[in-house]
Order: sequence, then C-alpha cells, then structure tokens
Amino acid sequence: RDMTAKAETDAWYAERVAAKGADRDDILRNPGVMFQTLASEKALYAALGRIGYQPGMKVLDVGGGSGGSLLPFMALRAPASSMASVEIRPHFKTDGEARFPGIAFHTADAAKMPFSDGAFDIVYASTMFGPITDDRAAQSIAQEMLRVTRPGGHVVIRDWIFGRGDHFKGLTAKRFEMMFGARPDFWTKGAIVPSAGRFLSARAPWAYFMAQPLLA
Repeated sequence: RDMTAKAETDAWYAERVAAKGADRDDILRNPGVMFQTLASEKALYAALGRIGYQPGMKVLDVGGGSGGSLLPFMALRAPASSMASVEIRPHFKTDGEARFPGIAFHTADAAKMPFSDGAFDIVYASTMFGPITDDRAAQSIAQEMLRVTRPGGHVVIRDWIFGRGDHFKGLTAKRFEMMFGARPDFWTKGAIVPSAGRFLSARAPWAYFMAQPLLA
C-alpha cells in the first residue's frame, strides 16, 4: 500500500494545482484564502482550548507535509521537541527539517506509523482525509491514529465536512464514526464551504464571520 498511497496523494495534489493554480492556497496572493484560513485557525484554537492544550504536550501531525499545519501550535509556544510529523511524500521531510529545525519529521504511510502505542498526547490531522476517498484506507489511518494516542489523549481533526465530486470526500459525522468507531466529542465550526467562503473572503470580508454560523 505504501507506493499506491504515495502515488494517489501525488496525483491528487498535481491535479489540484493543474485545475486551481499554484496560488490556490497562497494567503498573500489569493484574497479568497485570508478569511478561510483565519476561520479554520479560530476553530482549531477553540478546540485546543477546550481540551486543555498546554505547551509541551506531545503532538503528532499526520499527513503533515513540511510542517505548516503545526504553525498554530508554534504560536501557542509549543517547543519544537514536543512535535512530530509523519508524511508519505519523502521530499517533505527535507523541506520540513530546513523550515522547522527540532521537529521530528518522518516519512511513512499513516496507516503504518513508526511509533509506539500511546506515544502522543494529541494526534492531529489537517485536511488530510478529504482526498482519501477509499473508506477502508481512511479507517486504517484513523485506527492507527487512535493507537498512537495515549489513554486520555485527544485526536484533533481539522477538515471539511462537505465533499466535492468523486475526488474529495467530506468528513461527516457518519464517516467519522465509521473510521474511528465513535462519534466526535464535539464539533467546532471553521471555514465556510469553499466557493462561498472564498467569495466572501475576497469580495466581502466584512460579512464573512456574520455568514459563518450558517454556512460553515
């Protein structure tokens, strides 16, 4: 499965760049990204506050690329030595180590992670499950995330509940329960569904957070 999962991941991101452009997620060059990012981070901070996050808790970022999705933890003064990232695409390990010295970057399939049981206080995934449309593969990753979370620890998922065609599957409560074997303890609303959210971020940012409770 290692090569298949890597090939599928590479293909999904290549198709996305081809279809949407390289600046699709560039917060400086694409005004549609700004408030989407702020809303998503606001939801993450609210979730971390609710579970009692403290700097120094051991955090694993699953499917973490070169570490950018750990930036909110860095803003909360997480020491680099408390964080780790696992990513199936090898070049991100080199990129991540250059960007964020001290964070432990690992190249591995998220369904077979090289960590002992209960190794982390928080196991985190940011927008990872949408492109994984095979529910069996998603369930394997979810169960592995549970395995490496300590008893009393937390799995924190930052993702979309809305699907988009055949290549992106939303993380609904039903799908979450299938993958993890239980419903989430709580939901926190984040970014607005992309087409509307990007439009408001670019054209009417003053209205973004007024619309968010209805559209996220």
